[in-house]
Amino acid sequence: MSLPDDTRFVGSSSGEPSPGAMPAHAPNLPATFPLPQGRERGSERSPQARFRPGRALLAALLILCVLGGGASYARLAAIDRVPVAAGSPIVIKIGATLPLSGADNSFAQPVADALSLAINEANATHFLPGYTFILDLKNDIPPSGAHDPSTSVVNIVDLASDAQVAGDIGPLNSGIAKAQMPVTNQMPLVQISPTTTNPCLTISGFAGCTDYDDLVPTLRPTGKVTFFRLATPDNWQGTLGADFVFKMAGYHRVYLIDDSYAAPYSQLQVDAFQQEFLKDGGTLLGRTSIQPAKDYSQVLQKIAALHPDMIYFGGLDSSGGIPLYQQIERSAALAKTPFMGNDAIQTSSFIHNVSTPRGPVYSTIAATDARHVPGAAPFIQHYEATYGPLGLYSAASYDSAWILLNAIKAALLTGARVPTGPNDMRTAQRFRTAVIQQVARTHYEGVLGPQSFDHNGDTTHRVITITQLKNASWQYKTMLTPASL
Repeated sequence: MSLPDDTRFVGSSSGEPSPGAMPAHAPNLPATFPLPQGRERGSERSPQARFRPGRALLAALLILCVLGGGASYARLAAIDRVPVAAGSPIVIKIGATLPLSGADNSFAQPVADALSLAINEANATHFLPGYTFILDLKNDIPPSGAHDPSTSVVNIVDLASDAQVAGDIGPLNSGIAKAQMPVTNQMPLVQISPTTTNPCLTISGFAGCTDYDDLVPTLRPTGKVTFFRLATPDNWQGTLGADFVFKMAGYHRVYLIDDSYAAPYSQLQVDAFQQEFLKDGGTLLGRTSIQPAKDYSQVLQKIAALHPDMIYFGGLDSSGGIPLYQQIERSAALAKTPFMGNDAIQTSSFIHNVSTPRGPVYSTIAATDARHVPGAAPFIQHYEATYGPLGLYSAASYDSAWILLNAIKAALLTGARVPTGPNDMRTAQRFRTAVIQQVARTHYEGVLGPQSFDHNGDTTHRVITITQLKNASWQYKTMLTPASL
């Protein structure tokens, strides 16, 4: 996701199990369930979710003075090589800062459920004997109900100041990532995001990530990579979207529209689409940047006179996409013209306002559709039996959790020591550094396929899903990778 308010997809959940008890409706893992190396099958035990806003002031003071200083997970070494402490289990916490209240809960709850599922499995199957994993959830939405990056900073500082927290899964959108990354980079504390897509979070000097958008020096002050993500960066939505339009759908004359006034990332996506479309041999009829307005008639009259095969819109449904397409449908010359947008139009609001379009409407999503991944069916079945309908990023969140769990295990195998308690920050810095090093070396066969990271922390498993709006729902069309076209 690319903006502070970019929770664009609607998911649902039946809720997570109560702490300390196995839900009666949770099935045993099926015999074919794909477990990471070292796990055994068994029943689930729920993690403890903790929220301690009272530590925020102490944590905020801590951050002012703390500055930072090849494993193949499909084939980790034998479990008995990990030191097992005598006595009470050693606690290792995994943090997550999510928008857990208000309208965004429908997007965040399936993520929280997927993290719970992974941690439940790790504990129930004794993934690390002698260690107990705890999921420490933080709500990024303040009582006002509005997105507030400062709340997310308090949350991530609170997590980072707890020596028992080994890493953070999240955040879910790029605006929150921009606020948190300077903190986690200096502590250091690894972050693995299943959803953030702004290329400028990780790439310096990339087209569209220059001047005020050259964020890396600010977000990575130590010069070391501590932020990783499984979501495909936004520029690939434009690039692979263009390949689909020209090579698969057969639309060769396109008009481009962005709403970069409201969504700065929009220009980057449309730039990527334009570059690839021209490279493919397409004809660019023109390009316009629009501002939020009620009347786009002048722009649409100009476009209609050019008779495009398709209109490509790289922006938000709320700031332009919905009123723009409604007026396209009312235009006699454009009503049946194919239309394509990015993941920002794949919303329930767009469906409600458009419902059944007169011409084809497509959307790109910076994620793999788990329902169309060979071998993902057992995970989906287990998740939905436990929590309810699968969210768009449930599988990516589950994979993110297991990448972190495996990195923790690999760090222990290399001799790293776990902090003795929540105040053992000296040991925590060394342990977290070892975990970061192992995350960077990830080679993990997950639900969504093989996962690893490049030198910027971006996924090498770059996949874009194409969907089409039919019968008042977004329906799967195809999945594309850079190598598939």
